[in-house]
Amino acid sequence: MKKKKKKKKKKEKKKKKKKKKKKKKKNKNKNKKKKKKKTTKKKMKKKMMMINNIIIINFIILISSSISISL
Repeated sequence: MKKKKKKKKKKEKKKKKKKKKKKKKKNKNKNKKKKKKKTTKKKMKKKMMMINNIIIINFIILISSSISISL
């Protein structure tokens, strides 16, 4: 019986070690997220440029349509 109990304790310790490893992985993911944020800023600039272009095009269409209506 005593031997069996010892084995159980060892298993518990192994489980604890596994949990610690998971925590380390989470930290790595946090670092990855930080790196991703830097790239998203560049993407945001591109998106803003696209949105600005679309707005400008819409204005041109509106102005041209208004001119045609007035004519």
